[in-house]
Amino acid sequence: MKKPIDGMAVEPFGDDILLPAWISLFIHLALDPQTWEPFYQSTGHRISDILSDTNPLMKMIDQATGYDRTIVVAFADWITINFWGRADN
Repeated sequence: MKKPIDGMAVEPFGDDILLPAWISLFIHLALDPQTWEPFYQSTGHRISDILSDTNPLMKMIDQATGYDRTIVVAFADWITINFWGRADN
């Protein structure tokens, strides 16, 4: 499988036909508050920062600085390593 998100450091294990399953896992874990703390403990990033930001100005700043993209890429790598499996292992 190719890296689903540009900038990912790891490549998920599997064929491209599994991409919808990887995307479903990504969405499921991103929306599950029980995964937020382990992700923070592992990476220092808070996925909740980009999911729950209701201030439009802060959202625009996060997008302009790339902060939200940094978190998404880190989360994608984290779930691939911890839940899905890497192609290089």
